[in-house]
Amino acid sequence: AADTIKFSTGGVERMQITNSGVTGTGIGAGIVLQVVNATVSSEVERTSSGFADTGLTANITVSGSNKVLIFVAQALEARQYNATGFAVGQLKLVRIDSGGTYYNIFGPGGNSVVTSGPGSGSYFVASGCIASIVAEDSPGAGTHTYATQIARTVGGAGTAVRAQSGGHPAEIILMEIAV
Repeated sequence: AADTIKFSTGGVERMQITNSGVTGTGIGAGIVLQVVNATVSSEVERTSSGFADTGLTANITVSGSNKVLIFVAQALEARQYNATGFAVGQLKLVRIDSGGTYYNIFGPGGNSVVTSGPGSGSYFVASGCIASIVAEDSPGAGTHTYATQIARTVGGAGTAVRAQSGGHPAEIILMEIAV
């Protein structure tokens, strides 16, 4: 026989926990139905404007109108080689549909990583961080691809923005949540 814990209010059984799981009234919403994760450690560098894929990507197949919670931890670095001004980079999270269309889920906006050097002479300056994104999406039923992109948004010759600099791993976690 299965071990059972029962919860009641007002003399009415509301929930029960057994070796098979949790059942009861009003229990369905908020339950984690599945978790998918992916990592990448290959360095990606941008030396021009415009967003490019970082290589961090994961797929999840969602049922019905459930939500997807997305967690990202990504190493970023801004670099200057004898350049004036700033090197500024942005990170964004996108969902890519089966036709290849990109939808912004988080970002772009603000500066994800910034560095600035003295502006003259021979020098190298780098600034790094672990950028995190926590986002929620309601993509509808089907298989969905989530990915991150970086852009060098400020900087000229001698500036760059990197993801996974030096092979530092990045991770994305996708969670389907019942609604």
